[in-house]
Amino acid sequence: MDFAPGLSKLQDYVIEKNPNEPDPFIIRRVGIPHWLGGYEALDGIFVHSIGKSGNTPAHYHFVTAGLSDLYADDRVRFPYFDGLSGFGIELTMKVIKTDESSMPQWPVALLQRLARYIFETGNRIVAGDDIPWGESVDLISRTNLNNLIATQDLKYSFLQGPSGRIDFVQLVPVTQDEYNAAHNWSPDHIINLMTELDPHLLIADVSRGESIFDLAPELLNMVQEESKKSGSDICSYSAQCSWNFEDCRDAETDETKEVCRIKLSPDGALTLQKSIQARFEFNRHLTLKSPDELHAITFFPEGCPYSTTSDSNQFKTESGLLQLYISEPLIQNFSFTLPSTKVEFIMKIFEADDFF
Repeated sequence: MDFAPGLSKLQDYVIEKNPNEPDPFIIRRVGIPHWLGGYEALDGIFVHSIGKSGNTPAHYHFVTAGLSDLYADDRVRFPYFDGLSGFGIELTMKVIKTDESSMPQWPVALLQRLARYIFETGNRIVAGDDIPWGESVDLISRTNLNNLIATQDLKYSFLQGPSGRIDFVQLVPVTQDEYNAAHNWSPDHIINLMTELDPHLLIADVSRGESIFDLAPELLNMVQEESKKSGSDICSYSAQCSWNFEDCRDAETDETKEVCRIKLSPDGALTLQKSIQARFEFNRHLTLKSPDELHAITFFPEGCPYSTTSDSNQFKTESGLLQLYISEPLIQNFSFTLPSTKVEFIMKIFEADDFF
């Protein structure tokens, strides 16, 4: 009896997809697994060494093992996702080979760190996500690649494992300008532009110093125009946020009203400001989620089809989540009250008379 049917299926699959490289290097877990209270979130990482083929440079192809259900015996407690094996994903990355003989270690550390994030928060990473990394992906080279975009791995695509479907999600390290464009418009569209300009840009090269906008300056205006026409696809951002309800006396009527005071970090305030044009004007919601996953605020603009709030029920709160209805006049108010400089921002403009 196979004690790890999911792992066997996964290993057979990645070998099948690399017929010219049938013997992958396997980076095995050496510590206590995360699901037993340890630090190792992955059971292993498969690494295929791919030789140069035509115009495709020699590179390493990393594939995680452990975000899907490898054992099919409930030893790992995954959140329930209908029809999926574990989290229903494995992460991949392509990294160009350099003249050095040794395999780079930064992709291993990066994949382990993201895997721990997934286990600790329950948040899946899927194609179309953009991931703010906040520092060079390789701290030794101090590369200009300092954020990530997730896309479908075209080689592996998906696998139907013993416990359900597994999608292979390729992480593409990008520059700050590329990340900003994806963030303000669409990660999928930026991946498409990178592929059209040079498909090998999806293979991480820490020596790359130019963004696609340096290589093709005409793309910048095109991206800006398209983002104005279609808005941003990104609905959730990480930013420090909190709130509290308090009484406030109206200076004109002398009435006491309950208001919601929202406190946002500088980046959260700027994100909210940018979302006026990028999200709210297209009737799309915005969620700001604190990095500790304990607090989140969702703004539903008037006309949003997914809104859980309305003009008559403007507030909802439960389990650390605040949901707010944003009327058209309030959106206009945002345009004049939100700061354009990085200072701590506190709003106290939501009346909560009928909240309780």
